[in-house]
Amino acid sequence: MNHTIIHDRAGLNQFYAKVYAFVGLGIGLSALVSGLMLTVFQSQLVYFLMQGRLWLTIATFAELALVFVASSMASKNSPAALPVFLLYSVLNGFTLSFVVAFYTPGTVLSAFVSSALLFFVMAAVGIFTKKDLSGLGRAMMAALIGLLIAMVVNIFLASGFFDYMISVAWFWFSLV
Repeated sequence: MNHTIIHDRAGLNQFYAKVYAFVGLGIGLSALVSGLMLTVFQSQLVYFLMQGRLWLTIATFAELALVFVASSMASKNSPAALPVFLLYSVLNGFTLSFVVAFYTPGTVLSAFVSSALLFFVMAAVGIFTKKDLSGLGRAMMAALIGLLIAMVVNIFLASGFFDYMISVAWFWFSLV
């Protein structure tokens, strides 16, 4: 009987690993679209900011609708939930590009890279660990991994101390 419980936990770990990997993929896709909007499609971004308020409103409500549609599909275990989630991620990157246009590229890159890496690392933890990570231990492990990722990203981006402290605060507040 104990063997069955261990087997069930391994299956649960595999499930969470897939979930974290898909969320990491979604964040990466949003980052890519935001990056393209801020660089390659910058003139269209400026046009939408100045004259395309209606399209921004439509995109925002479409994004919200996709959340409900993807949620409903996922609860029914529909295979169409993944493409809807990926479409949501693309639309999310589009709408976020208007917000992140007001921040420095280093800050935005740091936030996206840290978030995506956190989910990919948590997916790896879910695949390779044989322990039950439920409860407080899971949150502390995520915080530790997130802080380590923030430190590495800030080192490579040559960020200042204040950017590092913002990254640390972001991880602590995301746990609450």
